[in-house]
Amino acid sequence: MSHLTDKSILFVCTGNTCRSPMAEGLARAMGAAAVASAGISAGTGSASANAVNIMKDIYDIDISSHISKNAADLGLSDFDLILTMTRTHKAYVAELFAPPPEKLFTLYEYADGAESLPKDISDPFMAGYDTYAACAAQIKHCLDRINERV
Repeated sequence: MSHLTDKSILFVCTGNTCRSPMAEGLARAMGAAAVASAGISAGTGSASANAVNIMKDIYDIDISSHISKNAADLGLSDFDLILTMTRTHKAYVAELFAPPPEKLFTLYEYADGAESLPKDISDPFMAGYDTYAACAAQIKHCLDRINERV
């Protein structure tokens, strides 16, 4: 494992409007310079209002200029690490893009290592502010764990 600053990271979720933009913003604020996010079903759009508000209110991070990207439009091989929000996202990326297994993990797998239980970051899409806050806290916990596990 390594600090967030040591690798180029792609965070992947479904629509690239909630979880992965929050993860990208948090990782960037923690010092990761080479970080991006994408969705497996992303269209053209921006970060959801609740994601933008949570990041600004709780973490003082501005993700309001985020533009959604589809994972199929990115060069996944350009990244050292691909961190997905769920096991389903991981399976999709593995099947369609076949990155080397040492590059692809769920966020919880990478954060918690061998002791990781199968766990996903739940999608807060269309939920309320508190659900987004809880989701962001889960993501932040995982990113903190990555920085602790050197």
